[in-house]
Amino acid sequence: MFQDLRWRITLMFVGLSAIIYIALTVLGLIIFEHGLNASLDKQLKVVLSEIGHAIDIDNGTPKFRDWIRTVQTEPPRSLATIQLFDSTGHLLEHYGAAGVKQLFHTSSESHNENKSVRVLCSPIMLNRVTRGFVQIQLSTRERDQALSELQWDACLIGILFLFALSVTSYWIAKRVTRPIQDSIQILQSFVADASHELNTPLTILQARIESLERKLSKLGIQQEDLTIAAKSLERLNQVVNDLLLLSEVEDPISEISKTQVNISSLIHQVANEMKDRFAAKSITLTIHGIPEIFVNGNSEALHRLFCNLLENALRYTDEHGQVNVSLDSSDKDTRITIEDTGIGIPAESLPRIFDRFFRVDKSRSRASGGTGLGLAIVKAIADAHHGTISVQSQPGHGSRFTVIVPSLYHHRSKKKVISLL
Repeated sequence: MFQDLRWRITLMFVGLSAIIYIALTVLGLIIFEHGLNASLDKQLKVVLSEIGHAIDIDNGTPKFRDWIRTVQTEPPRSLATIQLFDSTGHLLEHYGAAGVKQLFHTSSESHNENKSVRVLCSPIMLNRVTRGFVQIQLSTRERDQALSELQWDACLIGILFLFALSVTSYWIAKRVTRPIQDSIQILQSFVADASHELNTPLTILQARIESLERKLSKLGIQQEDLTIAAKSLERLNQVVNDLLLLSEVEDPISEISKTQVNISSLIHQVANEMKDRFAAKSITLTIHGIPEIFVNGNSEALHRLFCNLLENALRYTDEHGQVNVSLDSSDKDTRITIEDTGIGIPAESLPRIFDRFFRVDKSRSRASGGTGLGLAIVKAIADAHHGTISVQSQPGHGSRFTVIVPSLYHHRSKKKVISLL
């Protein structure tokens, strides 16, 4: 139980940290890329502003003037692609690095299989008439390479960070849950010790009341008060025994002993033990399933689990109702379903159905002898077998409880339907 709690805390903390790290990394990459683009745009504007004096307009057509000398004087310009277009967008001249031979009327980027460039275009005006365009292009290769390296570095750092965080979180979770674990163990020890201590006086009281009932019966004296006291004492004894069983099953230190258990045979045994009680209410009990399914479990605990579920179905199913038990198994899991046609459970009560001392219908549960611990015991036993239990119910239409436990193996024989009544 506490091992699972530590893992859940660790996974939750690491998951949230991973989300925060990814979000901050993406934001950092966006800011970094924006900064690099701003730097490229600044370089484009500098080059564009410095070549304005080298452009002439001859007969309405722009051209570069004395360009070779200008490039030799200022070599950095040769790193850029400088293009001159006429007013129709036809390329007139081209200098510097090889670029994309296309006019971009707005600042943008061009990507193709061979190259990626960032572009700045400016119109050439004469007497408020556009005579052509000058366009500067810079390769984004270095920018893209820097972003790629930063992304890989962020991924590598993220993996190392999350691994270190996982180890640290698990260690911290273990220390954080230690006081909780100690408190629960103290509480479980108290419940177990109190149950043991109560067992002896309860047994003595029950024996004395039975002896007194026999004596008063011989004397012909009415014994209604003793009968009420005996029933109350019996119910109290049942509560004590259930609490003792819960403390044993939920003990995280001493795990219950497990052997190979034939689930199919065990359910038939429980059903046979209770068939007379089902017959007394004219309730049909039917078992569907594979004849031999084996799991690794504790026979006594699983016997109690199925007893409690069938007891619950019997208690809340009216006369002439039906209770169906289904068994199915795969190489991974064994599924046991107990479905009744009883009164059902309201939707608002389903989340608390496995809580201790919780009753959907308090008056009816007490009248029928329930302690409010039956389903809590069922869940504790399922958890102790690394299994799960779920419930589906609708008021007036019955309930379906499904227990899933890991399979050991099963014989691949045909399913059988056995009606005990």
